[in-house]
Amino acid sequence: MKKKFSFIFCLLLGVSIFAEGSFLSDENWIGNYNIGLSIPIFSTSFESNSSVNSDAKGNGVNFYFNAQSIHKHTGFLFEAGLGAGGLKAKDFYNSDDEWGFNFLGQIGLGYAFMRNKKALVTIAGVVGLDWSLFEKDVDMTIYGSTYKITVETMPWVFFAGAELSGTIRLSEKVGIFGSCLFAVPFAGWEGVKVTYNGTSSSSSYDLNAGGYFIQPAFGLSITVD
Repeated sequence: MKKKFSFIFCLLLGVSIFAEGSFLSDENWIGNYNIGLSIPIFSTSFESNSSVNSDAKGNGVNFYFNAQSIHKHTGFLFEAGLGAGGLKAKDFYNSDDEWGFNFLGQIGLGYAFMRNKKALVTIAGVVGLDWSLFEKDVDMTIYGSTYKITVETMPWVFFAGAELSGTIRLSEKVGIFGSCLFAVPFAGWEGVKVTYNGTSSSSSYDLNAGGYFIQPAFGLSITVD
């Protein structure tokens, strides 16, 4: 029992020293915040149980925010990002493009291999979720009769990839940044709902392997030391 108590005491003491030491000390971390616009570009494919494919590709414009915590001495970084805005799906229905709402969230770990008073350059491995909502009223003709229906699609796509980011400092605290995320969708699904006269029918499609997600971004960078 004494040995177990001594081990636990030493472990807690070590964690306490580490937490109060130089690595986790606030003065050894830099906070960098990127605020601007991003241009998501995507290509994905979904398949239902009946082997019917639903391909989705397009681009858009999002408000972009990314927060980075960077250790001054080692360059280790943790980052989290959000994006929200509009996404255009190509050939949504009858070869027509359609705009919808888009939301993105991501987290990552990486390294700042340049961090000085003139510039900041980082690379991080990230995982994230991209969610979209598209809705369109369409005319469907069956046996010579035309019906007005509402088609709603809601893709959920999980992705993994890498984000490269660079900041040029205009002053000690303010700069301009540019970044680009390269990612591959690895899991997800798409819900499709068709509504006519208050009656709806739903189906679900699973994400196929392959595809890509690319997101360049640019804007203002604020550094808190």
